[in-house]
Amino acid sequence: MKRLSLTALFFFLVLPAHITAQNLSPEESFRKSFPKQNFESITPSPVKGIYEVYTGNQIFYFMPENEIIITGNLITKDGVNLTRESNLKKMAGKMAKLPLNSALKIGKGKTKVVEFTDPNCPYCRSAFQYFNKRKDVTLYVFLIPLSQDSEKKIRHIFCSKDKIKAYENVA
Repeated sequence: MKRLSLTALFFFLVLPAHITAQNLSPEESFRKSFPKQNFESITPSPVKGIYEVYTGNQIFYFMPENEIIITGNLITKDGVNLTRESNLKKMAGKMAKLPLNSALKIGKGKTKVVEFTDPNCPYCRSAFQYFNKRKDVTLYVFLIPLSQDSEKKIRHIFCSKDKIKAYENVA
């Protein structure tokens, strides 16, 4: 009787817990294995048993069975970089959500270019001069202050009647 009770206890308590642990979703398994690592999404990769983990700015791979993270690119035999393609799709989704009406809109071309810039950045100014000459580009400029002087310049630009002219003249 005692032996039957122990066997019954095993089947009702231990076995279901073991089965449940093995049937965790990829998200639950990842959280259990790497509790300090944040992620935005986890989706199946083209490789069976490996999942793509997107953190918001990078992609890596997770193998729940072995509880390991794999970094690098998945590349097909034809040379197609699947990691890059996936990253481009995710970034395109984020770009579509940008509040372009909050940016300085310069030009009327069919090609959209989004620039995040500090008014004091010489490289950003060079990029602006390049895109400003092109008639096929609409440039959306988001101003980001990286210094106190930049804050003053951004305030000046947004308080000006002609914001585009003010941005062009700030140096």
